Amino acid sequence: STVVLNSAGFFIAPLAAIALSMADAFELPVWLNMYLTRPGQLLSTQLHTDLQDVFVVQTQGRKRWRVYAPPDPSAAISSNPLARGKGLDALAESALDAPLIDTIMEPGQILYVPAGFPHTTSTAVP
Repeated sequence: STVVLNSAGFFIAPLAAIALSMADAFELPVWLNMYLTRPGQLLSTQLHTDLQDVFVVQTQGRKRWRVYAPPDPSAAISSNPLARGKGLDALAESALDAPLIDTIMEPGQILYVPAGFPHTTSTAVP
């Protein structure tokens, strides 16, 4: 399973400095979250979309990221196409085209995931 520290940039000083620098650079609010997953997890996050754009910074270990084009919004249970794959609104990989991105992130690498783009992760990587 994955440990989630939402808004870590508000209570971990070094992360707060990064969040403030990003907020100044982009002139937008920044929320900095942390996700800690042990190695060997076949599914560390279920397929879902996010309401916001995401910059992923891999700091340790390796994680496979698969990012897909946004699904057809008419097939959603949720009325919000940016909040798919959460609650009762399951998002099936079989309903999507092939991944736009299928990569294994290494420490120091950065990945950008736009809002509304489904993604899933795994730490079961060679």
